[in-house]
Amino acid sequence: PLLRGGDEIEVVVPQAERRAGPRGVLVRGVSRGPLGSGTWRGVPVVAPQRMAFDLAARHPLEVGVGHLDAVARARLIDVDAFQRWLLDQHDDGVVLAREAAALVDPRAASQPESAVRVRLLRGGYEVVPQFEVRAGGRFVARVDLAIVELRIAVEYEGRWHGVLEGQLSKDRLRLDALREAGWLVVHVTAELLRQPGAVEDAVRRAVAQRAAG
Repeated sequence: PLLRGGDEIEVVVPQAERRAGPRGVLVRGVSRGPLGSGTWRGVPVVAPQRMAFDLAARHPLEVGVGHLDAVARARLIDVDAFQRWLLDQHDDGVVLAREAAALVDPRAASQPESAVRVRLLRGGYEVVPQFEVRAGGRFVARVDLAIVELRIAVEYEGRWHGVLEGQLSKDRLRLDALREAGWLVVHVTAELLRQPGAVEDAVRRAVAQRAAG
């Protein structure tokens, strides 16, 4: 699920054929090809590699990784094949696309989760997406991101948390279960994600707390 309400539809065409699109449609002209590899209901479509390239190269790294995570999770691209394809490309933005492709993880469940993961990886933290916490062989919870060896869970909380009926109670029970299993939980909100360095600082404090015993 890449499309959100209000997002533009992007159409990629050879530069010589570029023209203004209708409202809500962004037409992008590119000078290098080939672009397509087939059709869908009679409409020419770009190759999967070209789609993935534009999803990564035209956006900031965190956003591009989130896009690639989503299409990899949907099995729309073969990540290894895409990485090999990028080695022979020289389009604008290819360096950014290669960096994003190296960070793809189809286990990611949302674009904000991908953004948090990218920040932590670049901050030197090894995190595992969608990790199942177990205690004594019993399932405790699935957490968004985990620093497994330190038993630190990093959870992204969208605005719906605490708003949907009964969700707050479920979250508290889940948090209690994780704590009983010996895990520290770092909560990342949309507001925290907008602040440069804030996510890394929150995790750094959790790591220091764990080191202090």
